Amino acid sequence: MLPLTRPGATRKILGLLIPPVTVLLVWVTLRAILHSHIQSSGSFAQPSTDTLALEPWNELPVDDPSTERRPRPSSDRQRLPDDQVPLESTVAKVTLLFNGKDPTFVRAIRTHQAHCRRHGHPLILLRHAILDGVWSKPAYILAVLLEELRKPERERLAWLFWVDADTVVMNPKIPLDIFLPPIEFPHTHLLLSADPHGVNNGVFFIKVNPWSVELLSAVIAYTTFRPETQLRFRDQSALEELLKERAFKKNFSLVPQRWFNAYQSEIDDRRTLSFQVEHGDFLVHFPGVPNRQEQMKRYLDKSEHHLPEWELDLASTNYTAEIKSYWDEQIDLLQKERARADQVVDEANDLMKDLGEQTKTHWNDMTSGDRETILAAIDDFRKTLDENTEDEEILEIALKDLQKVCIPYLPQGLSA
Repeated sequence: MLPLTRPGATRKILGLLIPPVTVLLVWVTLRAILHSHIQSSGSFAQPSTDTLALEPWNELPVDDPSTERRPRPSSDRQRLPDDQVPLESTVAKVTLLFNGKDPTFVRAIRTHQAHCRRHGHPLILLRHAILDGVWSKPAYILAVLLEELRKPERERLAWLFWVDADTVVMNPKIPLDIFLPPIEFPHTHLLLSADPHGVNNGVFFIKVNPWSVELLSAVIAYTTFRPETQLRFRDQSALEELLKERAFKKNFSLVPQRWFNAYQSEIDDRRTLSFQVEHGDFLVHFPGVPNRQEQMKRYLDKSEHHLPEWELDLASTNYTAEIKSYWDEQIDLLQKERARADQVVDEANDLMKDLGEQTKTHWNDMTSGDRETILAAIDDFRKTLDENTEDEEILEIALKDLQKVCIPYLPQGLSA
């Protein structure tokens, strides 16, 4: 996806201009909630006593996002022995566990615990609802994002990896970092997948930056400012609608679902559909599955027994080849879009050159209104060019607007 850069401009979200003070108020509110949650349980690493009554899972290494951390050097890619504690990754896993008395979900969280320990990914866990229903999820992710952004840049996490509670890690040998976009995509801030129903937000990566704050603020505010919109899947549908907006649609990538959001296989773990899990895949997700706990237990038994056919080394999976192939295709698309953007700029320059030559001859014959119209049209295009140098869609619209104004002043026969 191409970046949509609009420096100095206020983004239009949900049809309203949301001033920076709104984001500030959201941050203050969510930070208060976040710290209230920390204080109510002592710390993120200490569960409440009612959770301990059924199963002792207080060993979970859950992080307080307000604490400082030592970033893992970006050049550190070597494999560490299992008995060594890896340097802390700048990619954190974020999830929730409201029903701590259900051993199925506790077991599922423990598969994430083991994976995080293996690769040095911090694990951040929400145990109490913040908002009604599913809206606690975007609210909590937003709270963690804002908490990270208040820190000095070198101390921040780089990405958050959200996983719903109904996910089970099947291959803990897969690190999260392999899924992140290459350096050619600095403006890709969100990685997620889609199933036959559309975008699925049960598992996704989101970058720690202001764009992500704007997106999640808009998700949370969606039903307030667009109450007439029917949201079939609530927060998930709100996210899908927002990703169609100009402010967001150029900054995310839909990746193959099996990478990190595979669904269960129905027949003896054999994949019959492209989105179903197979041996060596990272995790399995159970959204909307009948008898969900029973289906989760089937995979939890396999995960906890560390079966060799599931826990393949990264080199023995298809991940490396598939990820490279996907991003190579995206780079080709990126180059084509940039080439078209360059072509639009060249067309605009030719138009302005023709217009300049014509006005030299007829400038004094034009009315003051005609002159102001031409100069204003050129100024508008130049502003658009400065703000969207690589967005061919916006540049093409701006070029058509410029042509509409300028062509009547050019000799008949010049290109439209």
